[in-house]
Amino acid sequence: MSWASSASPSRRGCAGRSRAGFVVSTGNVYGWEGLESELASLLGDGIAFDHDLAALSLIGEGLNRNNRALIATMALLREHGTPPAGVTTTSFRISLLIPRERIGEAVRICHRRWIEGPAPLPEDHPTGSAEPEP
Repeated sequence: MSWASSASPSRRGCAGRSRAGFVVSTGNVYGWEGLESELASLLGDGIAFDHDLAALSLIGEGLNRNNRALIATMALLREHGTPPAGVTTTSFRISLLIPRERIGEAVRICHRRWIEGPAPLPEDHPTGSAEPEP
């Protein structure tokens, strides 16, 4: 996997640059090395690649009906010294970018909490916050 970020002149003509980041599953892209090299050649300082991240994903129906699982997982990883470098979500998946050297430990921590642990996902609350209303 590779995390890439790109900076380019703003389309609105404003001073400064716009920034975007994206994740590439490099094992699933034929000829990625050549594509990466071509992007670097075309964009120069306007693109950077980080090959030291891995994705940890939580998958399940209703997982993102509120933000509790995301907030709890990010807090859990921070408590264990592994703050996520990035997050992507879909309706059924939360993916967190973790330093590659910490991915095994992060998977075990999340497995203990969400699979083996006693605590289910928190219930919905009208505010959508991580804590119930008083």
